[in-house]
Amino acid sequence: MADKQDERRQQILMAALEAFTTKGYDKTSMDDIVRASGLSKGTLYWYFNSKPELFAALFEMTTAQMLAAFDSVLSGTEALSPPEALRGMLDGLADAVETNPVFSLLTIDFILQALHHAEIQAKISMYYQGYIRRLAAVLHSGIDQGYFIEVDVHAFATGLLSAMDGVSMLALLLEGINALNGYELRMRDVITSFGDVMIRGLMKGDKDAR
Repeated sequence: MADKQDERRQQILMAALEAFTTKGYDKTSMDDIVRASGLSKGTLYWYFNSKPELFAALFEMTTAQMLAAFDSVLSGTEALSPPEALRGMLDGLADAVETNPVFSLLTIDFILQALHHAEIQAKISMYYQGYIRRLAAVLHSGIDQGYFIEVDVHAFATGLLSAMDGVSMLALLLEGINALNGYELRMRDVITSFGDVMIRGLMKGDKDAR
């Protein structure tokens, strides 16, 4: 019975993902999600009482996947120096932007709706806290091992995360920007260039940024 309920819930969330990424939060109705899911309205409301509740659950699902991918990258950098670990994390972000552009689109809606719905704000705050905690741990390690200069690791991690959010959102406009520029620019190149400058700025004068 529990497996069937989990299957139904996942079916609704995937239908909501399709609807929200196609029409955006404001223009998507619960009826749209009912049609996309192929389930009855009663079934939808049995699992989720409102659109904000459903949107918060969708955010939780997608961010859990992103954090799991992030943790996978971190586990693969345990034998690396802190500068290399940071580069590995940025490579992981580039992979996410390239393979899951839908998440960038949803992030914009998540942030906007967090301003109006306490439940969504709580979910998104926990997500960012998780990222900041993971980044701060790598920065602490770099300082302790003598690679990095002394910085406020939580402030730096928050600034880095803010910059990366901007990069991932800009990815949604990259095709139009490239058309105006007349040359091909990939978000991976943007992330790599930014990361190189950031890591060099963190390094102590007697350390190699590699």
